[in-house]
Amino acid sequence: MIKLENKKFGRLTVVELSHIDKYHNAMWKCLCDCGNITIVKTADLNRQHSTSCGCKRIESCTCTRDTILTKSQIEILEGLIISDGSLECRDKNASFNQKCINKTYIEYIQNSLPFLWNKIRVIYGGPSIICGINTMLKDAYSIKSRTDQYLTKQYNRWYKNKIKIIPPDLQITPLMLKNWFYGDGSSTYHKTKKRSNSKQIDLLLCTDSFTYIECQLLQQKLKYIDLDFNISKRKQLISGKKKTIKQFFDYIGPCDVAGFEYKWKLPKPKGD
Repeated sequence: MIKLENKKFGRLTVVELSHIDKYHNAMWKCLCDCGNITIVKTADLNRQHSTSCGCKRIESCTCTRDTILTKSQIEILEGLIISDGSLECRDKNASFNQKCINKTYIEYIQNSLPFLWNKIRVIYGGPSIICGINTMLKDAYSIKSRTDQYLTKQYNRWYKNKIKIIPPDLQITPLMLKNWFYGDGSSTYHKTKKRSNSKQIDLLLCTDSFTYIECQLLQQKLKYIDLDFNISKRKQLISGKKKTIKQFFDYIGPCDVAGFEYKWKLPKPKGD
């Protein structure tokens, strides 16, 4: 019998042999990219008759669902998309994807946004090599929505030639900025000069996937709400000004997601 474990067929990854049916066909347990489990026989996998759990066929149909979001839900989604969230468009129908090591955050997204969701999927970590450095990856959690006309409209607004961009009409609000900080923000400290005991706290918003012009646009939008950020050489928005840091946390309010409280606790230099 041919071994198919860990092989990929379209959206299906073979997990293990499930059983042998009454016609002596090997039936394989497969994990679909959407997170669902399905059982497929060897012939259907090899002949590409089955390449998904059925979600691909659903997505190929015209999506008629057009979810209406409240103002706060729109702000949450904007903060997710500008950070680590992504929109994926297949056959002119878009869905939303998010991955994070904080399962509570994934559940927060699932409960906050009124889309139809696939099951939360576990992405198991382990040893890996990143930029030539041996790294131990943590387990992560992934969630994907079903296709929705609202998300298709947002895809056309946020993406150009399949590359994420900053929409000119993007508005920064407390809830939007808080979710941006959840996904792609941090606070650190460093010495201001070599051989000096003087240390500075930096507030960072990751924007390195955007162009420099787009970073300037975000910088201006933050300046409009009195948050003064600079653009680093790595195209990240960074501020070490105590006034801006205080105003930032006053603006976004307290942490609402368990597991992210550390982002609100400004690091204290050793010995201070």
